[in-house]
Amino acid sequence: MKYIFTAICLFVLSGSAVCAKQLETFELNYEVYAGGLHGVSTSLEIAKNSLTAYHIKTTVKTRGIISLIYPLKATYVSFGKIKKNELLPEKYESVSKVRSKTKIKTLEYNDKGVIIEKVINKNGKINRTEIIDTKLAEGAIDFLAVWQEMMLKVENGKGCSQEIPVFDGKRRFNLNFKDKGESEILKSKYSFFKGIASECMLDVEPIGERPRNSWFWHRSGKYEKQNPIRIFMASVEENTPPIPVRIEIDSNGFGSIIAHLSSVDFKKKLIHEQGNSK
Repeated sequence: MKYIFTAICLFVLSGSAVCAKQLETFELNYEVYAGGLHGVSTSLEIAKNSLTAYHIKTTVKTRGIISLIYPLKATYVSFGKIKKNELLPEKYESVSKVRSKTKIKTLEYNDKGVIIEKVINKNGKINRTEIIDTKLAEGAIDFLAVWQEMMLKVENGKGCSQEIPVFDGKRRFNLNFKDKGESEILKSKYSFFKGIASECMLDVEPIGERPRNSWFWHRSGKYEKQNPIRIFMASVEENTPPIPVRIEIDSNGFGSIIAHLSSVDFKKKLIHEQGNSK
């Protein structure tokens, strides 16, 4: 499930804080439908202090029939610095709860933005893993930081076509984006946005074998080439960066999965650069 939310979020902190600054912030809210059924509500909050720091938070909650089968509530947080238009992650944390089971995953980075440790807390049982294979981690970022990296490059005129390496503390894979030109998003009761958007095709390429028991990695058939994910990006207000306004995933089992941008809010506010998500 986490890979779906990465593509969709393709992300208000509380707890202790070291410092807080005035950040430019925007919140995106999405409603996700699978085979016509309302399955997931998700929000993505992205903030950055000029071009020196970024902070991303996303919340996910399953809805309707899917919530009866898989009652998930989750929060994901990622923050770090921006140096010479490159991201230097500092911390990633996810807190997910399914029924009575809670899992907290934390990725810790060194001052060069390279992951050095993964910590898993399952219902109070903590397991720490030091990252020994630095080749897997070097140059890679976490799931949430992908959106900041993508929008940063689009803002700098590099367009949609790009390759972004991701490392989740266990596996490394490449997100390959390709620019497919412009498409029109028609008026819909599900969507906040209508108009012309840039279409990006996303192909997720694992380094090594695909996980055997993951629906996401076999969504187009267990032995078939996986269909790319379609991401439509556009500026929804004047002088704002391009953001995902619609995401489409074709799959076996769930049929077409579509994430609609339901609302967006651009603002400035104080937000903690460091802290724990809840």
